[in-house]
Amino acid sequence: MLATELVQALEALPTAERGLLAVRWHGRGGAGAKTGAVLLAELAIAHGLYGQALPEFGPERRGAPVQAFTRIAAGRIAQRGPIARPDVVVVLDAGLLGTTAAREGLTARTLVFVNAPPGARQALEPSVPGPLVVVDASTASRDALGRDLPNIPMLAAVVAGLDLVPRAALLAWLEARLAKEFSPAVVAGNLRAAATVLDGVAAQPWQTPPPDGAPVAAPPRPVRAALRWQEAAAGAAMAGGTSRQFTTGDWRQQRPVLDLQKCIHCMLCWLYCPDSSILAAAGRITEIDLTYCKGCGICAEVCPPRARAIVMVPEGA
Repeated sequence: MLATELVQALEALPTAERGLLAVRWHGRGGAGAKTGAVLLAELAIAHGLYGQALPEFGPERRGAPVQAFTRIAAGRIAQRGPIARPDVVVVLDAGLLGTTAAREGLTARTLVFVNAPPGARQALEPSVPGPLVVVDASTASRDALGRDLPNIPMLAAVVAGLDLVPRAALLAWLEARLAKEFSPAVVAGNLRAAATVLDGVAAQPWQTPPPDGAPVAAPPRPVRAALRWQEAAAGAAMAGGTSRQFTTGDWRQQRPVLDLQKCIHCMLCWLYCPDSSILAAAGRITEIDLTYCKGCGICAEVCPPRARAIVMVPEGA
C-alpha cells in the first residue's frame, strides 16, 4: 500500500474531481510516451490506488508528436478522455515544450518534467509558468541502453518528484514488471537508467501552500457540454482548409538547410517535396518553408551530388 500521507494528499488536490492526479505525457512516436503513461498507472494500482492510462495518437509515424494521459486517484475514476488541465506534464522531447499542445492548460501549479540537458533550463523556463524539473533522461538511457529511450528514466523522475513510492520499492516493481516483456539485459539497462535519474531528482514542492494557509481556488476546468444527437455534426464531415491549423513542422527531428550559392536550381527538391515546403519563383529555388516540413530528407536525397545544396542537420542545431 502507498503511504497514508499520499492518499490524503490526493484527496486534497485542487482538481475538478477531488482526489485525482492528472498527468499528461508528450513525446514522439517511438520514444515510449504511451508505455510511460501505462506504467505509471500500473504502479499506482500495484500500490493500492486507482489508475487509468490512455494514449492519443496523431499520424502513425515515428517521430510524430504523441500524447498520453495518466490519472491516479484514491477512489474510482469517473473521468475519461484527454487531459486539458493537467497537474503534471511530462515532456520526453524538449522540442515539444514550445508546441500549443504541450502548453495547453499549464498554470503556476502545474509541475513540468522535461527531458533535456541541465544547461537547457534557462532556455526552457520562459515556456513554463510553474515549477520545472529538467531531467537528462536521454543521456541516462543512452549510457545504460545504448539508445535514446527516455520513458523509463522519466517515469522514475516523476515518481521521485511526486514522492509516490520509495526508491527501492520503485526499482523492485520496475524489475518485476519489465521482466514480463524484456530480456534480462534490457531490464538491467532500464534499471540503471532509472537509478541514475533517481539520484538527481528530489521530491518537488509542486503544491505550494498559499500564504498564511489561506485556501486558493483551482482555475476552472473547461467542461464540454453533452450534445443531443440532433445537434451533433454529421459523421465524416470536415470543414475545408483545416490543414493550415496543424503546423506539422513540429514533427521534425532533423531539418533541411539550403545553400543557395551551391544550388543549381534543377527544381528536383521542389518537385519531390511531399509538403510543398520548397519555395520557388521564376524557375529558381528561393527558400525552404519549415512551417510544414516534417524533416523527411527527400529534398537532400534528390539534390544532385555535384551540387549538394541541401543537407540535413539535427533539429535545434
